[in-house]
Amino acid sequence: MYVVQSGAVEILKAGAPVNTLGPGEIFGELALIDQSPRSATARASSDCRLVALNKQRFLFSIQHNPLFALEVLRTLARRLRAR
Repeated sequence: MYVVQSGAVEILKAGAPVNTLGPGEIFGELALIDQSPRSATARASSDCRLVALNKQRFLFSIQHNPLFALEVLRTLARRLRAR
């Protein structure tokens, strides 16, 4: 999973842009939750800085920081509603 610290990341499905993420937004969380193949492609659309969270760090964060877990759930809910 990645957190955008600065810059912009474009999310593409089948080569078509579907979203642009900016600072504070996350992507790649589904791979840590269900371990299925990725559902989209991420591409930097400007110079950007990302923070990577591997599965171990992700699980630690959701277990020890309920607000982090809630924010991941809110992100997933927003994306589902936008479909």
